[in-house]
Amino acid sequence: MSKIYKRSKKAQAWSMDLVMGVIVFALVIVIFYAILSSNEEVKTEDLTDKANTVAARLFEDTSLGLINSENQLDDAVFLTLAQTEYDQLKADLGITTGDFCIFLEAADGSLVVVSDYTGIGNPEFEIGTCPCGINISGCQP
Repeated sequence: MSKIYKRSKKAQAWSMDLVMGVIVFALVIVIFYAILSSNEEVKTEDLTDKANTVAARLFEDTSLGLINSENQLDDAVFLTLAQTEYDQLKADLGITTGDFCIFLEAADGSLVVVSDYTGIGNPEFEIGTCPCGINISGCQP
């Protein structure tokens, strides 16, 4: 006297719906991740291109050249750029979107202060405790 169990087709249909739902959910997550990660790569490439353009203008352009003929940092040019109004500096460097802060770092990772300035750029960025492009005498630690 064994009992015979009948399979319910409704349970299998519900199970199949669950499996399909999980597959669709997983696909949506994969697609979402792919879109986000590809967008970051484009932004990174774009920022790298902009940084290379600015570096070329700063180090190779004779009118803005931070490096003199002896391959030394020109303190006078750095000071002039640091004292230039930020919006004017952006235009001179050809930066149309975004903000920037250019600072120098020694091989040991310490900040190189040139002509008493922390860097060149937007004072909304901070280098350590000092705003970028601010004379360190006005910086409150």
